[in-house]
Amino acid sequence: MNNDINVEQITLEQIKKLKKQKLEEIRAKQNTIVSLTGELMAPVREVTRTGNILTRSFGIGMTVIQGALAGLRMLRRFRGMFRRHY
Repeated sequence: MNNDINVEQITLEQIKKLKKQKLEEIRAKQNTIVSLTGELMAPVREVTRTGNILTRSFGIGMTVIQGALAGLRMLRRFRGMFRRHY
């Protein structure tokens, strides 16, 4: 059987050149990926300072109030467990 397929001979120099080109492409794409993930994972910058400060202080105040109420509830339950029941 006679195969009429033209097989192009590839030299080692061509392989080295192609390898360098592909490696450069991979590094460029890797740099792009790293920069994009850095932009996506970066913390959001504060747009307004006063609004953020007010929101944060309100959140902290609510947390303190909730903690105090939870403490009072626990104190009442402990008192209830140790009271003498006649």
